[in-house]
Amino acid sequence: MRFLSHAPSPARAGLGVLLAAALAGGAILAAPLTASAAAATYYVDCSHGTNGDGVSAATAWNSLAAVNAHGAFAPGERILLKRGTTCKGQLAPTGSGTQGAPIVIGAFPASGTRPTIAGGGTYNYTGAVQIINQAWWTVQDLHITNTTKEANPKTYRSGLLLLNSNGGRLSGLTVQRVAVDGVRSNPGNGNTRQYGGISALTFGKGSSYDGLRILSSSVTNSSRTGIIVSNNAYPGSWDSAVLISGNRVKSVRGDGIVLIGAKSSRITGNVVTGAGDLGSCSHCGRLGGPSTASAGIWPSNTSKVRIDHNEVSKTRNTGGDGEGFDIDRASVDTVLEYNYAHDNQGGGVLLTGAKNSTIRFNILENNGQGALTFYGKAPSTNTAFYNNTVYVSRASKAKIVRTFGAIKGSKVSFKNNVIYSYGTGVYQWPTKSVTTSSNTLIGNHGSGRPRDAKTSYAAPGLKKPGTGGNGFKTLKGYKPAHPSSFKKGVAIPKSVKTDFFGKRISAKKPPRGAAG
Repeated sequence: MRFLSHAPSPARAGLGVLLAAALAGGAILAAPLTASAAAATYYVDCSHGTNGDGVSAATAWNSLAAVNAHGAFAPGERILLKRGTTCKGQLAPTGSGTQGAPIVIGAFPASGTRPTIAGGGTYNYTGAVQIINQAWWTVQDLHITNTTKEANPKTYRSGLLLLNSNGGRLSGLTVQRVAVDGVRSNPGNGNTRQYGGISALTFGKGSSYDGLRILSSSVTNSSRTGIIVSNNAYPGSWDSAVLISGNRVKSVRGDGIVLIGAKSSRITGNVVTGAGDLGSCSHCGRLGGPSTASAGIWPSNTSKVRIDHNEVSKTRNTGGDGEGFDIDRASVDTVLEYNYAHDNQGGGVLLTGAKNSTIRFNILENNGQGALTFYGKAPSTNTAFYNNTVYVSRASKAKIVRTFGAIKGSKVSFKNNVIYSYGTGVYQWPTKSVTTSSNTLIGNHGSGRPRDAKTSYAAPGLKKPGTGGNGFKTLKGYKPAHPSSFKKGVAIPKSVKTDFFGKRISAKKPPRGAAG
């Protein structure tokens, strides 16, 4: 359940104020980056006693202020911070690169502990590292913090902030191998989820990030959000071809990974643990109101987003929701596939005002309240839930399908699923327009359960279901012991070629559940 009002935006605060504050202060990997022969490399070593000209490691700049004062950097240039050192303050360089010659912020030498940028609590609407209205930058191999001694901060801040404020279409932004922790941002009584670990925010119609990539990075122990990419001008403009891949988010106050106002984008291969975790955030305080609800991974106001091969666990529902995945308001044509959600307090998957959602070949184990949940006050339409494997233990009171807020929605298709239900076994549908076929139900079969002629109550012979732990490697128990005798389901789209484990399957005669 989401409310998409926002904290006061940088655009409303005034870009001039923001710029003044800024200047005051597994996976899919990008190809290795090298500077062109003509492009300069600048060195930063904050352990140096004196400030140099930055053109060599021996004469390095010794402060972030020196970098910021340099003026616009040119395409292909590099800014390298010495590994094992800490620079205090804010890094806010200027200039733009070009395609084939991005400007790189990174580390030297080639190996060792990441250099730390300690923001120390930057100004409102800023980050410890930030790139504002700039194209073709790569930020990599940094450790970023942005913490203060405030008991309950009122300031909105991030670790790394990419900001497009009426900057038009900006391309070529890459973040990779960056570790962010200890960000203290306003956890607020409003929607503050735009700030936290890594934020890429767009304000202004006609402005967007195209091809933004956030790769192989981590966010821990921060408030409020782990990673967020949000275009506030949607549907007037939108981000496109966003890739959020191979990241780890752990113990953040609110949402794990959020994508708002994007088209034709992908969230893949990420691990989110402990989203909505109040316990990890001693400075955050108690929150109230529906806008504090959190989920592990979720899109909103999006079109054609693929969410695949992610693991989400232990999402808390203290502020509301608490599902592993949420396909949120005005998200159209979302595909949620090959994911693993387990031990999330709110549930496995939530749908809120979504249209044309496909949820397939996922494993959902021991998620509280409901494996599949609909929020009826924001009804969803045309939801296809097929070839999933659901496991609910005897200790759980979770429904298989849950609807709350109102019994309202339309067109639900529920096919080829394998359901191990040792709890209540209840199916609370949001609509009467439900089509079921070829599901296998094991254990308790409560009210609303599928009753079509192809429903099976015979155990499918999985090796050891319900024994998943942390990581995809723990899921071998969900493989069939004898695949050749595994009961088949009804036909699925021809575009589906493999099961959860990557095994080739026949779309005409697919297995039941996530693996066959």
